[in-house]
Amino acid sequence: MAHEMFTLAEGKVHNTNGPAPPFTYTVERGDDLDSPVYAPTETQFPDLPAGGTYNVLRLRHPDGGNASCWMNYTAISPAWAEILKNINTKVDSSSGSFTLQPGDSFNATTGRDTHLIGMTFNFWRGNESLGEFSILFPDKPPMPS
Repeated sequence: MAHEMFTLAEGKVHNTNGPAPPFTYTVERGDDLDSPVYAPTETQFPDLPAGGTYNVLRLRHPDGGNASCWMNYTAISPAWAEILKNINTKVDSSSGSFTLQPGDSFNATTGRDTHLIGMTFNFWRGNESLGEFSILFPDKPPMPS
C-alpha cells in the first residue's frame, strides 16, 4: 500500500560553488547532505542578513573537492525543523544527474508512517522540473506529529 506524501519543507538553492564558473552544482548519487549552522557575521546575501541564524542544507561531493550547494529552507513545524537540522547522510537515489543553480526551488516530502524512513527532495527552475533525490534515515526516528 502506497503512503500519502506530504511536504515538510520548502526552500531555495541559495549558493553554489565549484572549481570554476559557471558556479553550478551537479547532484549525484552518493553526495553528502548535512545541515550546518549558518550564522553570518557579515551580510553576504541580502535575504540572509548578518546577525541571524538560518536553516540551511549543504550538498557536497564525497571526493573532498570544494564543490558545494547551499539551500535555505522553511520547515512546516519546529519538530520538522529539528529533524532537518540534524541531517548528516548521503543521497541514496536520484532521478539522474541534474544541475542546480542559485534561485532554483525545492520541496522536501515524505510519506506518512510511524517512523521516518526517508525523504525526497524535488527541484525546479521556474516551471521546469530539474530532478529529485532521496535520502534514507538509518535510525528511523519517530515521525513528528
